[in-house]
Amino acid sequence: MSWRRLHLRIIVPEAASHKRRTLSGVIWNLLRVLGQTLLGLVSGIVLARLLSPEDFGLLALALVFIGIAEMISSVGMEPAIVQRRDLSGTHIRVAMTMSLIGGALLTLLFWALAHPISVFFKEPRIAEIIPVLAFGIGLTAATATSRGLLIRRMDFRTLFKIDLTASLVGTTGISITMAMLGYGVWSLVAGTVVSLVIQGVALAIVEPLRFPLCFSRQEVKELIGYGGEMSLNEIINYFARNVDYVVIGRYLEAVPLGLYSRAYNLAGMPVNKIAISLSGALFPSYSEVQNDREKLARGYLRTISATALVTFPILIGFIVCAELVVVGLLGERWRAATTIFQILAFSGGFKAIYHLAGAVAQATNNVRAEIWRQCIYLALLGLGAFLFVGYGIEAVGWVVVAASLWMYLSMAQLVGRIVGFTWGEFFRAQFPGIVLAMVVALVELPVLWINSNYLHWSEPLALFLVVVVSGLTCLLGFVYLPENLLGTTPAWIFQQFAYKLPRSVQVWIEKRFPLE
Repeated sequence: MSWRRLHLRIIVPEAASHKRRTLSGVIWNLLRVLGQTLLGLVSGIVLARLLSPEDFGLLALALVFIGIAEMISSVGMEPAIVQRRDLSGTHIRVAMTMSLIGGALLTLLFWALAHPISVFFKEPRIAEIIPVLAFGIGLTAATATSRGLLIRRMDFRTLFKIDLTASLVGTTGISITMAMLGYGVWSLVAGTVVSLVIQGVALAIVEPLRFPLCFSRQEVKELIGYGGEMSLNEIINYFARNVDYVVIGRYLEAVPLGLYSRAYNLAGMPVNKIAISLSGALFPSYSEVQNDREKLARGYLRTISATALVTFPILIGFIVCAELVVVGLLGERWRAATTIFQILAFSGGFKAIYHLAGAVAQATNNVRAEIWRQCIYLALLGLGAFLFVGYGIEAVGWVVVAASLWMYLSMAQLVGRIVGFTWGEFFRAQFPGIVLAMVVALVELPVLWINSNYLHWSEPLALFLVVVVSGLTCLLGFVYLPENLLGTTPAWIFQQFAYKLPRSVQVWIEKRFPLE
C-alpha cells in the first residue's frame, strides 16, 4: 500500500479528526516558533555586536518582575478557556472581563512599584524602563482570552502570522534600528513593547471582545478554579525561571548578569523553541482526550522520543563547540560566557523533556501535583543560587543543572502515575536521541581538531563548517541508523507526512520505512 493511498483511505474521510488537527497544530506552532527563533537569532547576533552586556543586563533586571504581571493579570483565563470541555458564550465573556480588569490593575501596580524595584536592585535606570514594559504586558494580558480561543481551536496558523509579524517589526526591526542610532538599552525596550502591542491589537481584531462583559457567578467559579491553579503554577514557574537572575542581579553586577542572560537564552533555545512549542500545541490536543489514558501515554512517549531526537544533538553540539557558538554568533566581547553556556546547555536536556510533562498534567487537571513540584524546584534554585553566587555565575549554572534533574525525574513520575507507563518505557523513548547526539559529537570533535591544527578558520567560519557537518550527520543518522538504535519514531514521522512529498521520494521512503 502506498503512502498516498493510506492517507486518502484513513485521513481524508475524517477531515476534522483529532489526529489531523493535532498534527496541523504541531506543524504550525513549530513553524511559528522556528520563525521567531530565526528572527530572534539574527536580531540577537546583530544586537550583541551593537550593544553591551550591561544593556542586556538592565533589560533582564526590568523583566524579572514585570513578567509577573503577565502571569497574574489574566488570572489563568487563557489555559482555562483551552482546557474546559464545555465552553459557553458566557464563559468567554466572563474570561474577557477578568482579563481586561486584571491587565489594567497589574499595569497600574507596576507603574507604582517601578521605583521600589529599582531600589531593590540598586539600579535607578530600571525605574524608567518598568512602566514602559508594563504597558505592553498589560495589553497582552487583556487579550489572553482571545489567544486562548485560537489555541482551543488549534488555530496555530493564525498565531503564526500574528507572532511572526510582531517579531519582525518589533524585536527585529525596531530594536536593530534604534541600536544603530545609539539608543542603547531603550532599543531593546522599544522593540519588546512594539512587539507586544502588535500581538495585542491583532488578537483583538481576530477574536474581538464579546459583549456584554459580565461577572456570572457560576462561570466565574468554574473558570477561576482551574485558572487560578494555572496562574499559581505559572507564577511559581516564572520565579523559578528568574530567581537565578534575581540573585545574580542583587549580589553581582549588570555585566555578569548580561553574560549569564545571553548564555541562558542561547543555551535554552532548543528547549524554548522546540519543547515548549510542542507542549503548547499538545495541551489543547491532550485536553480533548483527557479521559483516554492509553492514548495520552502513547502520545506523550512518542513526543518525548521525537523531542530527544531533535534537541539532544543540538545540545551536545553546544557543549562540544561552546566557544565557537558564543564567539561566532555573539562576538569576541562575549567569550567570557563560554563556560556558563556549556553548563546551561547541559541542563537543557532535562528541561526539554520535563516541559512536555506539564501539558499532560494540565490537560488532565493535575495542576496541584505540578505546583508542589514547582515549589521544590524554586526552592532548590533560590537557595542554591544564594549559597553559591559568591563563586560566580558558573556555580549558579550548576545549581540550575541539579534543580533541572530533580524536575525531570519528578515530572516523569507524575505523568507515569497519570497515564500509566514504566520508567523503562520513559528512558527507552529518549535513547534514540542520546544515540544520535553521541554520533554528532563523534563527528564534531575531529572537525574541531582539524580546524585548530590545520585550517585555523575564524570562529564564524568554523561555526558554519560545524553546523553544516552536524546537520548532514543528523540527517544521515536519522535516515540510515538501524531501528534498534533509533526506534520507530523516524518511520512514524514519515508515515504522517510522506504523502505530501513528490512521488519519487515517496517510493524511496516506502522502501526505507515500509508500512507495518
